[in-house]
Amino acid sequence: QLLLFLVASTPSLTIMLKLDSLSSEARELVQGDRCTLKRATLAAFPDLVHLRANTLLYHQVYANCFLASRLEFTSPVLISSITLHGPYASSSLSINLAWDEGQCSVQMARDLNGPAIHHIGADGSATSSSVNINKLTFVGPVSLQPREHFLLYMNGGPHAPETQVVNRMEIVYFSPGGYSGAGSNEDALASFQLEGKTIQANKYLLAAHSEVFKAQFFGKCEESTVSVVDVKEFSLQSFEAFLVLVAEDSADHAYKFLHHTPSALDLVELYSIADKYCAMRVRSVVQAAVLHHITEDSARAILDRCKRYQAA
Repeated sequence: QLLLFLVASTPSLTIMLKLDSLSSEARELVQGDRCTLKRATLAAFPDLVHLRANTLLYHQVYANCFLASRLEFTSPVLISSITLHGPYASSSLSINLAWDEGQCSVQMARDLNGPAIHHIGADGSATSSSVNINKLTFVGPVSLQPREHFLLYMNGGPHAPETQVVNRMEIVYFSPGGYSGAGSNEDALASFQLEGKTIQANKYLLAAHSEVFKAQFFGKCEESTVSVVDVKEFSLQSFEAFLVLVAEDSADHAYKFLHHTPSALDLVELYSIADKYCAMRVRSVVQAAVLHHITEDSARAILDRCKRYQAA
């Protein structure tokens, strides 16, 4: 049983990961077979994946690479997340996706709502958590463009064990259905009605970063069959701000939002929207913004608004 997930833009469209493109270790993991990964240098993968020597990714993974593999699909896809399952979910690993021989790459972010995994002491030593972590999810950035070919790297830090046991790997990806940019394909757009105005967002990007949106647009919810979703409990301003934060999830944008939040924006309402739709990264950013802007004078007003929206 292949542990791969797909949301296609049309029922007749089937996008597949080419198993013959994978390294032997990656193929075992996506097929659900336990694999022991060993630390190696990129020299151990000369014919599999070639990285340009002057790239940042090359220096990050060169001496601490546990897995390198191509990911080739039958059509362009958006990769939403990669989840590792194992005794401790290989907690000291990081996941990078690259293309163009590593000239362009992204490091996939760990799920911010996952459990604490390990701690680095003041002397630089690493101590493992006593909690048995069964899985670790890495979430891809919304800004990642659809491609047919990716390069996948798992690398560890200098304190990582020499071997990593992974039980299986799940790759969640979406067919963009011709998507080449936000708003370029009507079938890829979700419409929301608020305060007499209709706004749109790419449903595949929303579903990739929200389990609620995934269920609404690609499950058996009522919203999967209606052309426009009616949103009554939130303001247009806050909902638009929420969609922007979902689409622009880079660290730079989060920093700008944190330090340049519009004074008229209701952060508590924005937090409630992110919480309702289980957009965890947006919720974390907004929570930080609330704490950053709270003052002695505004504390009571913020508490009252939390009670109104039942925001914990």
